[in-house]
Amino acid sequence: MRLKQYFREGETVAAKEFVRTLRAIDRRTVRRPTPLASPHLFERRRIEQAIRNANGNLADAARDLGMKLALLSRKIRRFGLNR
Repeated sequence: MRLKQYFREGETVAAKEFVRTLRAIDRRTVRRPTPLASPHLFERRRIEQAIRNANGNLADAARDLGMKLALLSRKIRRFGLNR
């Protein structure tokens, strides 16, 4: 972070203004988590992709995901996925 962009060299700055400026910089530069960062959404996308790759065959999709068909079926219901 370069404070030169926000303050002139030799400029006297009140502590409160300095902290306020740092917080403003932080809010602009900190990346917020994207929806894909959610573990549930990540799992849902993995399941959707596996089902697509298996051409809708749930047994093959379950095998590719390394889970039993019954577990995959529960997850499909939980996530509200259509076959």
